[in-house]
Amino acid sequence: MGTEAHVVWEKFTNYFEVEAKWVPNRPGKYMADNDDLVAACDENTIGVVAILGTTYTGAFYDVEGLDKLIDNKNKQTGWGLSIHVDAASGGFVAPFALPELKWDFRLKTVASVNASGHKYGLVYPGIGWVMWRSREHLPESLVFHDSYLGKDQVTVTLNFSKSAMNVVGQLYQFVRMGFEGYREVIRQMQHTTQQLSKGLEKFGIFEIISSDKGLPLVTFHLKDDETRPYDEFHLADRLRENGWVVPAYRLAQDNDERKVLRVVCRWDFSPTLAAELLANMQEALDWLQVRQGHEGFLLTHYSVYLHTTLFISTHQGTGVHLQIVGTE
Repeated sequence: MGTEAHVVWEKFTNYFEVEAKWVPNRPGKYMADNDDLVAACDENTIGVVAILGTTYTGAFYDVEGLDKLIDNKNKQTGWGLSIHVDAASGGFVAPFALPELKWDFRLKTVASVNASGHKYGLVYPGIGWVMWRSREHLPESLVFHDSYLGKDQVTVTLNFSKSAMNVVGQLYQFVRMGFEGYREVIRQMQHTTQQLSKGLEKFGIFEIISSDKGLPLVTFHLKDDETRPYDEFHLADRLRENGWVVPAYRLAQDNDERKVLRVVCRWDFSPTLAAELLANMQEALDWLQVRQGHEGFLLTHYSVYLHTTLFISTHQGTGVHLQIVGTE
């Protein structure tokens, strides 16, 4: 799997003592290359993870291309390699936004797919789905039976008793909206995403690295400029003054020098709110720009990101001054 995979995969490999082969991103790329994924396989490989909507940039893997490579590899070696599609986010986007895209059981080597109802499935957190191509692809060792509630019950989850409210919530959304309803919602998200993306491009200082053929989100960063005294973390911090939580973070291993910002265009993030965010973005940039020459202004609003270990506040006559005692 690529190094940009969600942290849940690291948890899985640790908890179940599975050897993970982390495939680095090529220079200038933000997800693993299909050729590199296949090259990392051997006769002990239990599966290849293809991500439909990476956490960092929202990009979709070319699952159809990966399927062809793995099928050829199986024919050459006699192995039984298969694909698991991590469609935690994209599973509720691709069917409605890109119906012609092949990423699921239409492909020969796709053995299982997971999706999260609490992302674009429009249900509150706590619901996720996993599907296998057929019963033969679900190892019997993962299936548990019990009969002490009056009949044979089959479970493949890691826990037993939990509320069914998330399942009911998902059923309600399916019945209420249907396929057409979900398609309309996803299209609205895409429209807002495109509006926001165009608005950010007009600033002239941002580079957008997310794709319009991925999740409805915008991942972007400031264009390289060594003279600029602020970065993505400062901008995110300033936007919080207006109530916006726009996460700033570094990309995954192999690209971790790159700082980015990400805006997820959810159902309730309307075009009107997108326009308001852009206006507040301009205010934040103006605020940061005006204070370029003010000594220490970044520390006042950005101490957590500078990893300052200790501040001493002292009163000296007319005001309060910050003295940095120790920094990393």
